[in-house]
Amino acid sequence: MLPVDDSSASAVNIIGSRNLSAIPSSTSGLSFSGGAAAGWIIQISNGGPTIYHTGDTNVFSDMALIDSLYRPTHVLLPIGGQCTMGPYEAAVACKRFLKTCHTVIPMHF
Repeated sequence: MLPVDDSSASAVNIIGSRNLSAIPSSTSGLSFSGGAAAGWIIQISNGGPTIYHTGDTNVFSDMALIDSLYRPTHVLLPIGGQCTMGPYEAAVACKRFLKTCHTVIPMHF
């Protein structure tokens, strides 16, 4: 965990995600690596929320480990269904793996 500043107990942690991370070239028709896919855990001090920003990802079983380790209360999940999960997969992720979350914020739709 990286402390946000020295006077705060808030922290930010980068975690793994599942995505192809390919960027298409507009001129050659080929694609190249966009780098490793990543998500973020943001823990707010003084009893604040723990936020899991999943990044551009699909549902994956390690979300259960993330839930167990960080106990996120809020999650941002993509629901666009193009190189990410769609609404059905997001619902499965919440029901099966992200059991401590009470607030789900859809993104990338």
